[in-house]
Amino acid sequence: MLTKDLVKFARRKDRIYPHAIETDKEDLLSLANDLLGIYAHGEGKNRQELEEEASIIVNGYSKPLIARGLNRLCLDRCEFTQCLELNFTEGREEIFDLSAKFMREAEKYDFESFRDKIEQEIPKELQSLVHEDLYGDLPHSDLLLKFKVMRAEDLLHRYNLAQVQYHMLFAAEMSLTLKKVEAAELRKIFKYLKFFRLLARIENKTKGSLTIIIDGPISLFENTRKYGLQLANFIPAFVDCSHWQFEAKVNLPRFKNKVLRLNQKAGLKSHYKNFSAYVPEEIRLFHKAFAEKAKEWKIVGDTPFLEMGEEGKQEIIFPDLSFGKEEERIHMELFHRWHAGALRRRLEQLNYKPDCRLVIGIDRSLLRSASFKEEVEAHEYFAEHGFLFNDFPSVTRVNSLLKAF
Repeated sequence: MLTKDLVKFARRKDRIYPHAIETDKEDLLSLANDLLGIYAHGEGKNRQELEEEASIIVNGYSKPLIARGLNRLCLDRCEFTQCLELNFTEGREEIFDLSAKFMREAEKYDFESFRDKIEQEIPKELQSLVHEDLYGDLPHSDLLLKFKVMRAEDLLHRYNLAQVQYHMLFAAEMSLTLKKVEAAELRKIFKYLKFFRLLARIENKTKGSLTIIIDGPISLFENTRKYGLQLANFIPAFVDCSHWQFEAKVNLPRFKNKVLRLNQKAGLKSHYKNFSAYVPEEIRLFHKAFAEKAKEWKIVGDTPFLEMGEEGKQEIIFPDLSFGKEEERIHMELFHRWHAGALRRRLEQLNYKPDCRLVIGIDRSLLRSASFKEEVEAHEYFAEHGFLFNDFPSVTRVNSLLKAF
């Protein structure tokens, strides 16, 4: 992600237009290669050394704002570690106390002998602080442990994507329209929605077209920063589709009620690879525990789209998990801490479809409001087919609800 000072956009009337660079331009490719080279060959150097090397390239480029943005994206791919595994705070305190004592006792000041005397008095494990960096726990002394290498062209694409992603931190709502999308591609997009814990309203407005509407962080009362990052991380999930258009209503700090609208012609490129092979740790553990404890039901991989709501106002949903027993299928949808609006909508829809074979799981942190808790617990469908959980569902509780069907 780029910080506010590295984001550039144009503003015309009620629209905003994120800045984009030409990913095949020779001077930009050369700049990207130079920056990537610093970090790719910088293992063992500290952060300050790397930043000093990078600053020469950044300040030498004709458009330093772009260069600083690319450098920031390089730093995001770095893994740093402290140069020494010590308790620097206690070590500094002990050295300062000894220094004050020796300064009071000394008749004359000689730096070398003064330092040697301190070194003799302090524990062996702290002696390195006297000769090394006394403030080695600060970021500038961190050592580069690992850098995720990438091609120069990919770095330029990441820059263009990051210019768009920044605005998602201030989005009130985002809608994504997909046309001529394959079923497998659509399932992948919905897996990303679930992975980032984003709940969406899905509409079929015209034949061959699907619109996904997602609440933005500005529409929430809490956890807005984290949710905004999740929404920003969702952007690369769909930009490789052949026909898409997305629109976001954003409220930037100085520019309110603006619209960001883009489509496949923007030339954005996703960096997400092999997502289908990745399973979040909590889901993997749930799969394993469920297989061990549940004897009748099994988790099935083919999770379908379901229609919810009253006739004429139906919404398509994509459950988190589906369970099977012979020809029978039951699905489960989970609602996390920022899904209050989506949960209220789902409970209302269940009033029109009480025979829906859907288990509802709600994170307890979502029910902080006493009135909301009472509303949920009083709901007839939830009382029979719902449960509360902390972090992720209980296998025992889910299994008992499946048996109840």
